[in-house]
Amino acid sequence: MNSPIAELFLHIQAKIATLTTIIDGVVQPCFRYIDQDLGQLDAAGGRYAVSWPCALIDIDDFIYTAISQNCQLASGKVVIRIGFPPLSGSHGSAPEAYRERAIFYYELEHILHHAVHGWKPANEYAADAIPVPLQGFGGLNRIASKTARRKDNVRVREVTYAIAFEDYTTAPTRLTTGLPANIVMDTGMPLATPLPTPEPPSGDTGSTSGTGGSIG
Repeated sequence: MNSPIAELFLHIQAKIATLTTIIDGVVQPCFRYIDQDLGQLDAAGGRYAVSWPCALIDIDDFIYTAISQNCQLASGKVVIRIGFPPLSGSHGSAPEAYRERAIFYYELEHILHHAVHGWKPANEYAADAIPVPLQGFGGLNRIASKTARRKDNVRVREVTYAIAFEDYTTAPTRLTTGLPANIVMDTGMPLATPLPTPEPPSGDTGSTSGTGGSIG
């Protein structure tokens, strides 16, 4: 894709999908639903269109600064909301196994953070590709985390990361096709067809690279 934001989302989504944990002796994915945050956890009536646990990604609050060659430096935030279903209580009189299960969302948040803090987006989402960092992207850096205050008993943690990248997509395309060697044309987008090769002047049938006409 051409959009840096779209690429960033796909890379983060793929990275989260690789995370696993052990529950009751069985290796399981940390998150069963990973998507854009479109308000799935804010639905009325308790009908949430997710599978638990879920990770919802929002890429927002970017500011842009001009750099050279019509490019920009982008700085913004990635907010990951982690949702968990209602579980048993964690009060002191509950059995230890119940208490550990009740606060297990902290463990999943830690696994997520350990995987993405300092991580630079790379092409993990392409199954047949060797992961290569995206050009111009810095690493994710955690700047905040909090518990969402809700009226229901669904547990939601919000973790915010800062990220910056250089957007080269608006850089001029340098064209030399069909032009003299000392002329370069800069445009904001690639040409659909190459520039035509100039025709020789009318009546000029001689060759500039012939093999030997004599001068009479």
